Amino acid sequence: MSQLHLCKALLTLFAKGELAGSHVQYLAQAAGEDGWGLDDPLAQKLQRAGSFGIQTGHVARDVLRAATQANLTSCTVEPYKFTLSDGKQVSIFLPHEIYSEFLLREGPDRLCLENQDFMVGHGLGNLLVEWCSNPDVEYLGDRTKVGIIGIHGDGVSYGASNRAGQQKGILVLSMNIISSHVDAIKNRRTPLLVLQKTALRLWLQWFSHLPGDIPRYRLVMSASGSGHLADPSPRRSRVGHV
Repeated sequence: MSQLHLCKALLTLFAKGELAGSHVQYLAQAAGEDGWGLDDPLAQKLQRAGSFGIQTGHVARDVLRAATQANLTSCTVEPYKFTLSDGKQVSIFLPHEIYSEFLLREGPDRLCLENQDFMVGHGLGNLLVEWCSNPDVEYLGDRTKVGIIGIHGDGVSYGASNRAGQQKGILVLSMNIISSHVDAIKNRRTPLLVLQKTALRLWLQWFSHLPGDIPRYRLVMSASGSGHLADPSPRRSRVGHV
């Protein structure tokens, strides 16, 4: 069991971004040279990631693949790939599929609002009441079985140099379940898309068929996994199907 514990510790730090894939492979290989993990399939895969670290560009992929094969990943949802006009591929996860997986694991009581949230007349409870009464929705079911997802867009700079003009930028889209009363669930961001800013214009051309300004929308999910994009602005009530 001690072997499995070390594997989980390395993969946990990798998932949190505290260890790069190359660090996981290096530590696993060093431990293997001391006799660790000789009979453990996961330990062997971590040691061999990227052909024992030689192919650095494949290390993180192999580490993630090893974790997936060992059923240690928290989400089994697969991304969809789209080709932009310049020929490059973009991978994106669909929010309603991730929500459905959360729903199966946590149950609606941990993801959705409670009855008391609808009595205050403002906040998420009021947003959900407005969504339910929208002519495009007319949801008459149990509102405590509907979850609300936040979609977030953040610009991130990266690069090997801190000199002015040397930084590159990426756009990161992520989601979390903002209707949950469980802090560990509400505070957990799940990535949906990572895109270089140089490709942002091409992505927006592809994405333009969706309704409205995406960062201003919240995804409202029912317990069945179906969803709508609900505009929280009090002056607009447009709702688009997802």
